[in-house]
Amino acid sequence: MKEKTLSLMFIFLFSFIYADENNGKVLYTEAECAKCHTPDIFTHEDRKIKSYEKLEKQVKWCGYKNDAPWFDDEALDVVKYLNHHYYKFPTQK
Repeated sequence: MKEKTLSLMFIFLFSFIYADENNGKVLYTEAECAKCHTPDIFTHEDRKIKSYEKLEKQVKWCGYKNDAPWFDDEALDVVKYLNHHYYKFPTQK
């Protein structure tokens, strides 16, 4: 069990380190996310997303609900893009 947990932690860390912010911007643009999500939704004080973990869950949920054909690593690219440009959440767990 301990080895499995360590393996999963390594996979998460590896995928985060190699998440591609530039690819995230392209994916965000191609999926036309800005039709619903203007920059003010990310930056206003009353925003719903209050942590990096919630941002990750929301991006995956939005991708699924809007038929964005993203793999998990691509969703992480979008998360990294949004976090870098708007949210500024700490990324270390």
